[in-house]
Amino acid sequence: MNPTTCPNPPAGPTDIDGDLAPPPWAQAWVADSPVTHTTIDGAQLTLRETPSAALLTARWSDFASLPRAAATQAAEALYLAIAAALPGTGASITGRNGAMISSYSSPIGEAGRGLASLSRTVVDVPVLGEVRRPVRFWNHIPGIHHPMGDGMDRYMAFNAGRFAGFSRWLGSPSTFPQSVATASGIGHFGADLIIHVLASRHAGVAVHNPRQTSPMAYSQRFGPRPPCFARATLLPETGLLLIGGTASIRGEESTHAGDLAGQLQETFANLDALIHHAGEMAGHPTPTAGAGAGAGAGLASIHDLRVYHPRREDAPLIRHALAQVIPAATSVQFVHADLCRRELLVEIEGLAQLRTRSQRSSGTRG
Repeated sequence: MNPTTCPNPPAGPTDIDGDLAPPPWAQAWVADSPVTHTTIDGAQLTLRETPSAALLTARWSDFASLPRAAATQAAEALYLAIAAALPGTGASITGRNGAMISSYSSPIGEAGRGLASLSRTVVDVPVLGEVRRPVRFWNHIPGIHHPMGDGMDRYMAFNAGRFAGFSRWLGSPSTFPQSVATASGIGHFGADLIIHVLASRHAGVAVHNPRQTSPMAYSQRFGPRPPCFARATLLPETGLLLIGGTASIRGEESTHAGDLAGQLQETFANLDALIHHAGEMAGHPTPTAGAGAGAGAGLASIHDLRVYHPRREDAPLIRHALAQVIPAATSVQFVHADLCRRELLVEIEGLAQLRTRSQRSSGTRG
């Protein structure tokens, strides 16, 4: 069947409409749950949670106005605020003396203002306890390609802040390949930095793509600090694979510059290899095209897709390609957005259902 384009998801867990909201499947994880709002030194947090999952949105207003150093500090502070908000049963953040720090805000228009006290506060609270474990991030970065000086753009400044935030949250960067969840990093045309985090009671497993260099190992051609994300997160108990933003990148190099059809084929090959590798980790590998199973055999396990594309006129060709290669997808959402690299023309994320070891032995399907 042909893929369908989902309408803009309704206002819900994040109070953000349309293309800046999390995908509908992520919102469904916390449907009809209570919402908590908290503001801390310019970081605005909105949390909805159920006994098994939480969806947190963190926003830094007018991020696009910040110079490079302040933008990096703001991204770090926002990740630290996320770390502080997730462990408990709400978005309240407490210091060592037990006092709740909420509804406290400060101006952020000047470089560095409102950042130092947040960083001191967040380091005093527990990070990532047993209740909420991040399994998926969405990073919406305003003016992602905006030049910030010294050959850096805003995405590189954001990556430096994310790296610093994760370093304080998770410890040594050497642990990132195993401890950091999958993510998408997408531009948008507003002014705020918006980060959505889906967290689960159960930890996920980071999955990397054998066709691609781990983002944490990228060379400094892509910025002084690497982008920190896994290519996918596997939830072993259910066999659900949360696939991060995937594009036409082989190793660390973009491929098929200016060729949308070529980029689509490379992206499909990356998705197929990623699903196959995750299947091996889950104990039930999916045959790859190279194993004689036909083109993109692993892609049949995908059932939800979100497609980012910077050129509106490319949507019909992308839609046609998806109908040919991933016809079983039951939900496809198109989002017009700039991608992390100017030369990339399409990025695809989604969900795939794998079979676990227990399902394989019992003969049941995931």
